[in-house]
Amino acid sequence: MTLTTGDQLLSECSPGEDLLKQLHEAGYRVDGPLYELCALRSLAKRLDVTMCLMAGNVRQALDSFEHDLRRVQQFEGAKVSRR
Repeated sequence: MTLTTGDQLLSECSPGEDLLKQLHEAGYRVDGPLYELCALRSLAKRLDVTMCLMAGNVRQALDSFEHDLRRVQQFEGAKVSRR
C-alpha cells in the first residue's frame, strides 16, 4: 500500500488512516502509527504552503525582472550594465 502527499492533502481521510482505523477496531494497538500519520499530514500541509509561497515569490521576481528589462529596452541604444 502506498500513501501519497496528495492523499494527505486532498482528503480528510486517507487510505492509510482507514486501514489503521480498521486495525484499531480489530483490536490492534496502532496509536503510534496514527500519531505518525497525523504528524506527516501536518508536515505535508506545511510543505505545500511553503512551496506555494515560494512559487509566488519566484513568479513575482520574474515579473519584476521582465518589467525592468522592458523599461530598459524602451531606450534605443541603451546598454544594460552587468554588476
